[in-house]
Amino acid sequence: MNPELLCRVQRYPIFFAGMGAATTLALAAVLALGGEYALWRRAGRALERSQRELAAASAAANGAAVVEAETLRIERGRVLAEVFGNAAGGEAAPPMPTGRLEAYADLAAFVERQRTRAAQAGVIVTADERFGFGRYAREGPALESVAVVWGQRIGVEPLLEALWVARPRSLAGVWCGEEAVARAPPRPSLGVPGLVDSIPCRLAFVGDTGCLRRYLPALAGLARPVVVREVRAESVLADERRSGGPSGTRFTLMLELLSPTVALGAVGGAVALVPLWPAPRVQSTGADWCFEVFDSPRIEYSRERHGWALAGGEAGLAARRDGELELVEVRRLPYRWRLVGHGGRTVDDHGWVVLEDTWAGRTVRLRQGERDEKGAISVAQWRLVRAPGGEQVAEAKLLGPDAEERWLRAGVPSPGAELAVVLREGGSGSRVEGVAGATVRVGANDYRIGEIGEMPASVVLIRLGEQAETAGTLRLELTAR
Repeated sequence: MNPELLCRVQRYPIFFAGMGAATTLALAAVLALGGEYALWRRAGRALERSQRELAAASAAANGAAVVEAETLRIERGRVLAEVFGNAAGGEAAPPMPTGRLEAYADLAAFVERQRTRAAQAGVIVTADERFGFGRYAREGPALESVAVVWGQRIGVEPLLEALWVARPRSLAGVWCGEEAVARAPPRPSLGVPGLVDSIPCRLAFVGDTGCLRRYLPALAGLARPVVVREVRAESVLADERRSGGPSGTRFTLMLELLSPTVALGAVGGAVALVPLWPAPRVQSTGADWCFEVFDSPRIEYSRERHGWALAGGEAGLAARRDGELELVEVRRLPYRWRLVGHGGRTVDDHGWVVLEDTWAGRTVRLRQGERDEKGAISVAQWRLVRAPGGEQVAEAKLLGPDAEERWLRAGVPSPGAELAVVLREGGSGSRVEGVAGATVRVGANDYRIGEIGEMPASVVLIRLGEQAETAGTLRLELTAR
């Protein structure tokens, strides 16, 4: 050590001791800071590594979610393609109206089309029928409802087109949307928000079970899936038949129309739907013989089996060609009784009416409340009314054998409830007329007339052999040439 420096240390020991302590503390602080810095660097690297691992895990999770969502979308598209696939091959829907006026014109054209189709099919439709859109008879739907009403219209039109082909006797009504479920109990829907749209529809018509059997398979073959929620059958009331309405069974169908909310794209291919309701089988003898479900079956005594059996045999539709049996027309026979005269002006002055029995060729004079026992009729009421020409004529209300009420007017023929058929052989044979239950001879064969239908015109004929046994059943249908 330098002697001079050593001298100074000995001379100022406290100063140099303090300087040494300060130097030691500074070195210790530097070492401590260096350790902390090293720890900070390691912690930073660990944090970066953790962030990278977390980002990688998050990316993997997002990728899995994306893959899962894409897989779900493809699966939904495949399912929709299977359900709605045959709709892609159908005719393209017309463009949607853009305003109230266009929507009103679209509905008016739709009503006229369906009215024409119903007339061509021979289906009775009331003059004020609007086919489910009666609320828009005078004005178009609100602007915010144009799309909804248009969707209902393009969904209902195929249902009606299929109904005309099934040929019911009359249309009882069509209800769409909220009107269809207004008075019906709540039911689960197959509609899925954002995926499948659902439109409820209630349709009622009058016909026989054969018409229903023809209509249901036609629904299964439509381009747009239709779910049959309910089928209700009610017998037409007697007063409706007497008022001139068609006879038969009133069928009310609760339907649900389905369509995809979004476009299907190119996912999957068209898959043909399999009808769940079997088509009507050709009637035949034996165990496969089928009859009207909602009417009592017709039975007859079979000499071959020595017992009662269902009436019927081998069924076939007779073609309208020369040399074959032909149904010319079905018409209503006039009512048996006619009002031909009266005496007096009121019931108080002992007035009476004169009735003619066209079947027996006789006339009777009855006062109000009197009864003709031979004809099994009575006059419930009679009065004088003003005819369209201005003259006064008599009207009388008759009560028939089954308490059936019927008003007759003098000079006006009244159609009866009994139907008659006109038949001929080929296109040039002589005509033969008969009623249900009668036996007629056409050509070289004898036939017993069975059930007669008015709308559409049809008749069941039972060919008779030498022993008056059933040789076969023919069902003829009148078609417009």
